[in-house]
Amino acid sequence: MPPAILDLGTTRNVELASEAIAAMNRRDVEWLSAHSDPAVQLHMHGVAREPVLYVGASGIGDYFRDMGEIWESIEFSADDIRDLGERVFVALEHRLRGRGSGAEVEAEVGCVFELRDGVVIELRSYPEVTDALDALGLAS
Repeated sequence: MPPAILDLGTTRNVELASEAIAAMNRRDVEWLSAHSDPAVQLHMHGVAREPVLYVGASGIGDYFRDMGEIWESIEFSADDIRDLGERVFVALEHRLRGRGSGAEVEAEVGCVFELRDGVVIELRSYPEVTDALDALGLAS
């Protein structure tokens, strides 16, 4: 049975996920580290969609370093945010501009923030929104 989607207005976990996305747009490693568990795990994808794991505050910095080597500009925006209790689902749109090529890319990915006691303990990115919904048991 899929987890229920909570309709509680804006909950603290939704606010935290939204603030984390804003911090990602600012490349604010300090804010992200302060609002994440010291052993936070970022399950992300590289350019060829290969899985990449970043761990802890140093991992957050490594993620932005790696992205900065490839992309001149990166902007994230949330198209859909759903409160699932200790998890928050986000349909996240990336707008990217290639560092060398200047090519502009837009892509929508699915993300799941797992939170506990007001901090992010895991962020899992999926190549497609439907992949994230499937993992959560919310696919239709």
